[in-house]
Parts: sequence; C-alpha cells; structure tokens
Amino acid sequence: MIRNLKTVATSIIATTAVAGALVAAWPAHSQQRQACMPFDKLSDSLAEKYHEQPTSIGLVNETTIVHVFASPDGRTWTLVSVTADGRACIMASGVYWSQEKLPLSGDMI
Repeated sequence: MIRNLKTVATSIIATTAVAGALVAAWPAHSQQRQACMPFDKLSDSLAEKYHEQPTSIGLVNETTIVHVFASPDGRTWTLVSVTADGRACIMASGVYWSQEKLPLSGDMI
C-alpha cells in the first residue's frame, strides 16, 4: 500500500513539475488565443473528437491544476489547465503520448 502511494505521489510530483514548467514558459500573448470553456464541455469534446481521457493530474498552484488527456493508444494528447472556477484552457497538444512510471525515490516523499 505504501509503495503504491509512493508511486502515485511520484507520478503527481513529476506531472506537476512538467505541467508547471509548461504553464510558466507559455508566452503571455499565446494565452489570448487559447481554446477555453467549462471543464466538462472541454472534457466531453476531447473524448468525442479524439477519444482522449484524463491520464494525469497535477497541482500548479492554489487556483490551478493541469490535466493530461490522452487517447488509449497514445496517438494524441492534450494538456489542459483548469482554474478554481472550472474554466479549462488547452495549453498544448500533440501526438505519441507515453505514460511512464517513474522510479521510486525516497527523497521525493
């Protein structure tokens, strides 16, 4: 049980670090062109159009989380930021997503 919790925690930490870096590096002028809508609507759209489902989630700060959506075969993926009020914006998307398990490290937990 503790090993499973460490695996989950390690995955969340890694996802958060990557997502945080992407959000921080995203140019301010690009944010004006983001596709934003209520989270439920965006989630339904990604499922319908690309068969994508949430695979990872991470905390960016006290008001924002990120989700990685990916198709079951990993052919497509979408990074979505979600604010506390439920507004979801597509931050990035691409092809060939691979969900990797990170090695356990006692230093991370």
